[in-house]
Amino acid sequence: MKRYLLTGLLLALPLAALLNHATPANAMQQPKYSITDQWHQKFLNDIQRFQNLFTHTTNPQQMQQQFGQMVNELNQLNQQMMIDQAVIHRSGVRKLPRQSTSGRAQQNITSGLKLTAGDNTVSQNTLQTAAQIIQDISLPTLQQQLNQKPSAGTEIALFSSQRSYGQALLQAGVPRDQINAIVTNTGGITIGNAIWIPLYNLKDQTDLANVLTHELTHVIFNQQGIGESLPTWINEGMAWHVGLLGQQQLDPTSVQNQINHQNQSIAQVARSGQLLPLEASEDNILTAGYNVEWVDYLAVNQLLQTYGEDQFRAFLVDIPRYGVETSFQQHFGESITDFEDNFTI
Repeated sequence: MKRYLLTGLLLALPLAALLNHATPANAMQQPKYSITDQWHQKFLNDIQRFQNLFTHTTNPQQMQQQFGQMVNELNQLNQQMMIDQAVIHRSGVRKLPRQSTSGRAQQNITSGLKLTAGDNTVSQNTLQTAAQIIQDISLPTLQQQLNQKPSAGTEIALFSSQRSYGQALLQAGVPRDQINAIVTNTGGITIGNAIWIPLYNLKDQTDLANVLTHELTHVIFNQQGIGESLPTWINEGMAWHVGLLGQQQLDPTSVQNQINHQNQSIAQVARSGQLLPLEASEDNILTAGYNVEWVDYLAVNQLLQTYGEDQFRAFLVDIPRYGVETSFQQHFGESITDFEDNFTI
């Protein structure tokens, strides 16, 4: 069980979203997902070839072969994002420095949360949009799911470009040779009470609702004093669960498409016998060829569906008093080790 956890939201890339090039009506005035590395571009090229093949041939074998190649490359893309999270974890960053507020937009939220522009390009309107999402979606969802909201002192910095985000990461102590992968692929990082979100990696307000709600879940765990003691699969799995609930309120169809796609991908990995155990080490995670955090989400969902939300909340509440293992045994009737060993997709 890891004693220190640096969390970050992995960017989800459902196939349906990639094939749909239409701009959502509520899209934020931010650049679309940045295609800056070889795998991103290769995968998009494969999508175009698949579309052309679908238009000009009825040969099912050719279509299945091309589709299989796309799925494999999507899995590698998801894995690249997992590696980015492990890399920033290993960089030893323990604190996100406060961003300068001189000449930059700021927005205070009634619950004591503070939004700050990470660079001069993030406008006051953008901060107001984020604040409205937090007020209308994130906080009510967190209250319903965790019976708690982030406390005063929580700070969220929004960045508009890879350049400004990369400079901030350098200031935080991330090694220079790791910056490019992180700024390209991550959707947000949380340490303690601080959250950093690169807006250029989000396509619209629904993505922002997901990221904000996801990262604020990690903040709540940190403020409860359990963020570092929770197994990674519970910490990330619950953040995925709550984040998707937030996004679902704005775009239920997109969320369902994402769930369907991720479930299909994980089922394929499970059938191949390559699924890692929940308690897999960081070294093993680095060699996985799929979105490991989606398995975390599925495991947490199984607990919620089997024992109910009240029991899961009680498990979290009792961790500071009894510890993770004892609280898990008391509320779920089995040891956490047995659950991890027996969990299957």
